[in-house]
Amino acid sequence: MIQVFKFLKRMKRIHSEYQEIFMTWRNRRLIKKHKICFIEPNYLFLPIFKSGDIIIDVGCGFDADLSVALIKKYGIKSFGIDPTKKHQEQLRRLESYYKDSFFHLPIAVSFENGEFEFFESEDNVSGSLLSEHKNVVSDKVRSYKVRSLTPNALLKEIGSERAQYLKLDLEGAEYDLIFSNKKEFFVPFPQVFVEFHHGTVSQYSRKHTGKAVSILKNYGFLPFTVDGSSYLFFKPNTTR
Repeated sequence: MIQVFKFLKRMKRIHSEYQEIFMTWRNRRLIKKHKICFIEPNYLFLPIFKSGDIIIDVGCGFDADLSVALIKKYGIKSFGIDPTKKHQEQLRRLESYYKDSFFHLPIAVSFENGEFEFFESEDNVSGSLLSEHKNVVSDKVRSYKVRSLTPNALLKEIGSERAQYLKLDLEGAEYDLIFSNKKEFFVPFPQVFVEFHHGTVSQYSRKHTGKAVSILKNYGFLPFTVDGSSYLFFKPNTTR
């Protein structure tokens, strides 16, 4: 019995090592084939942008770091989406500095249009629409109503039929958005970057992230990740 247990444990370790080697090989192949790029701290994208292209940076934070990096590198136009009140003054400064390139919309993104309660942490950068988020549970928070739109309604809001890139840092609300099984939310975007928050919101685990990845794969996206939390999804024929 002990020998069987040791054998099974060894096989589990070998399987884990094999999976790690396979993923490394697969990632190298995808990086080389599609020229996948990285911007700190965790952003992934295909370098297909040209000047004037539109990206939507949902959960841009107070510094809109992804938007700023892509504006500087490619001359894109970015719509920074963030309802957090304490970030708005800094985002207005960025709007003024990157005039005609960066536009802040103080709204949220979710699986349906409407008004939702937003929980702002007074101790950490990130708040959430979800009361179960660890910052909401442990920090001092204030809450207020925010307007929220689906991704395709957001495109109408900015007056565009499509955008080259959609970033979703929804602090846990990404699961409800993807689990709504609305393909039309994602079709207009050749690239979708999602930061998954399993472990940050109590009701979601890596199992839920795996399910979300499968849904987006079924919509025709190829997934790419290095850490199992930050994923780039892109269409196989995404080229410039």
